[in-house]
Amino acid sequence: MSCLDYLDYYIPSEQVDVKDILYTTEIDIAQFMDETGINTVNVFKKYELPRALDNMFERFFSKSEIDRGKIKYIACETTPLTQYHNISIVHFLQKKYGLDKSKILPLHQPCAFALYAMGLAKNLLNEDEYMLILCANDWSEKNIGDRFLKFTIMGDGAAMALINNSCNSQGIHILDWHYENYGMSSFNTYNSKQFDEEPVLNRLGMIKKGVDFIARSLAESNIKISDVNKIIVSNVRHDVFINTYSKLLGIKADIFYLENTQDGGHVNDIDIIRNLKDYLQNNNGESKNELIALYTLDIEESRDINYHLLFLNT
Repeated sequence: MSCLDYLDYYIPSEQVDVKDILYTTEIDIAQFMDETGINTVNVFKKYELPRALDNMFERFFSKSEIDRGKIKYIACETTPLTQYHNISIVHFLQKKYGLDKSKILPLHQPCAFALYAMGLAKNLLNEDEYMLILCANDWSEKNIGDRFLKFTIMGDGAAMALINNSCNSQGIHILDWHYENYGMSSFNTYNSKQFDEEPVLNRLGMIKKGVDFIARSLAESNIKISDVNKIIVSNVRHDVFINTYSKLLGIKADIFYLENTQDGGHVNDIDIIRNLKDYLQNNNGESKNELIALYTLDIEESRDINYHLLFLNT
């Protein structure tokens, strides 16, 4: 049984108001803010990310008595962690903190990387081995307007998690991992031979496919949706969960954790670690014996989609 031993995240203190990002667009800013729930986004200063992760590692190792030789993998998103200006941040951290026996495992699925790594840990780790998961999103080098992606606004941040494959009764147990690639966009583009045309993303179809994926995953894990205490999702926009996912799944909207949507923006998979950690802390330890689902999807540049769902027991 694998479990989550440690969670931490960093959201930079500098905030930018949504109005200052959208003022050059033609959209109704007030309507966008109401529908998405996003009021401000947090942004990195130049070269803040490496320092933030360094401080996060120092905090972790000052608290933990873990045998560093048992950390078998350091899983990370490729950019910006392996490609940050002229350094690889993950290689720097590996060297500074004496993790030479750890294998760096880069994966590319920015919005779903953390869930991807958590699921892989169940299959990769032997008894009494660990995986460190590192997540980062840094748009500080882009123009502020580039953060607007029509359906959401990107923020900056970093996060880490530790997976252990020898759980005790106090751990957050990873019960099951479900993962599905939906390749219709690339399949249809290949068959049409329209390689130079950007595919159109059908957002309602994407959500309906996600609902079907959740329903099938629940059935495969022999779990009823009514048994799930909370569904941790990304801070993309809250209306899709309040108005669409909840209705299609036949559940109340308050099952989704949406408290962090207004401040920070969408910070890829950092959202999942941030929201899970905050949910557990805000309940003051009252989340014992709860069934929690972590759900997110990732949209590739090709407009193809990857769906992930993890079930945890606290």
